[in-house]
Amino acid sequence: MKKLPFRYGSIGDSMVLTNESGQYYFLSPPLFKQFISDSDSLPQTIKDDLQSKFFLAEDDSLAQALEASALKLRTKKAFLATFTELHIIVLTYACNSKCIYCHASSSTEATQAHSLSIPTARRICEFIMHSPAPSLKIEFQGGEPTLQFDTMVFIVEYLKTLNTRFRKTLEFVVCTNLLFLPPSHLQFYKKHDFSISTSLDGPRHIHDKNRTPFNTRSNYDRMLENYHTICTAYSPNRVSALLTVSKHSLSSLKECVDTYVEQGFRSIFIRALNPYGVAEKALDDLGYPLDDFLTAYDEVLDYLIALNKQGTFIREELASIFLQKMLTPFPSGFVDIQSPPGTGISCAVYDSDGGIYPSDEARMLARCGDTTFWLGSVLSSTYEEVFLGEKLRELIRMNMVEASAHCCGCPYVPYCGIDPVRTYQETNLHTPHQSCKKYAHIITRLFEKLHADEACERVFFSWLTGIPYQELTL
Repeated sequence: MKKLPFRYGSIGDSMVLTNESGQYYFLSPPLFKQFISDSDSLPQTIKDDLQSKFFLAEDDSLAQALEASALKLRTKKAFLATFTELHIIVLTYACNSKCIYCHASSSTEATQAHSLSIPTARRICEFIMHSPAPSLKIEFQGGEPTLQFDTMVFIVEYLKTLNTRFRKTLEFVVCTNLLFLPPSHLQFYKKHDFSISTSLDGPRHIHDKNRTPFNTRSNYDRMLENYHTICTAYSPNRVSALLTVSKHSLSSLKECVDTYVEQGFRSIFIRALNPYGVAEKALDDLGYPLDDFLTAYDEVLDYLIALNKQGTFIREELASIFLQKMLTPFPSGFVDIQSPPGTGISCAVYDSDGGIYPSDEARMLARCGDTTFWLGSVLSSTYEEVFLGEKLRELIRMNMVEASAHCCGCPYVPYCGIDPVRTYQETNLHTPHQSCKKYAHIITRLFEKLHADEACERVFFSWLTGIPYQELTL
């Protein structure tokens, strides 16, 4: 028998094999040694399993096995075929809140000069439509994008007018703190089938500590009032929330999960603090060692799994991104963890001045004065100059996990990716590459649970399918 390309690592007291198509298999150390030295002598059931997962192939079927494995790899990399699908438009840097960790360096003192003009918005729309992707997701960000609502309306209507010629599938998302939701906004979201992304940092005392109110009324209360209005008048399935973990919430993540469950959310994205904008300047007050975050994450992951086993469906989104790659043939749409990197080829960001960046983190970095990742402008650059230019090509070429000297031997290559901007920022801050350590830790924990507890596998498939644990049949 012939061995097909694989990587390996240890998971607890076992070894895990992985291959380029993302399939995995656990072997005990003695069986792993047997696999390496004399795979023909393995028990037949194990050989059959390893063949079905393309770790082994019979001599006379090697070509067919390689072709089937290549087909699976093409499926995993399908996001490359459509090119840039996600287009983020920054409407304004003005904001009606003051988050202590604001990554975007928003400001309550931002002027009209910090907001997107209609002529520039028109050029952005025309630029976006040059993307070869048949489906486009347009995401509105800020600041607080609803403060520039008329510009949002113009963009949606103009894109739909342009689309009578291009005939693409259009999807719209607004990232809002939900402090302001007049009926006209909600009607507009319903009319154009918007998804709404918001932030909920936990119970009132944590949320209001992180996201400072400007008047006597709690931001937490205002946000949840508008959230429940959307759930009643539109759909709870159109709203998702993200939890940014500051020092104030690190020891209270279970309480944060309970808040999500109490308010009817079916998912929670547990995000570590990013070193951009205000957060970079306040890391001494807000930050924490990565090891502390990982310890807290492990505990809350166990808690979430237990809740699901007890009948409460709530999915952890970061884990689900990796599980999508580990348990299914399909890629995840999450652009921060892709290889080749999602910067530019899966996501493009248009700043309020028309500047184009390969990711939101690159735009945030520019807001702090570092324009290393500026790709061009809709006001002066052509689509080809931006997306076929040498700067983006080099950015992609230098940040593929398969070709990285640091990553190429890692068993988690099929599930991981490099965020070039985050790596650059961490290098400037003279800190270790935290993302690598964080992702490897989380993938290891997921593998440990898959190996040790069949019930966990059922929970994980429940997260991927949206079917509650008790109703799912594997």
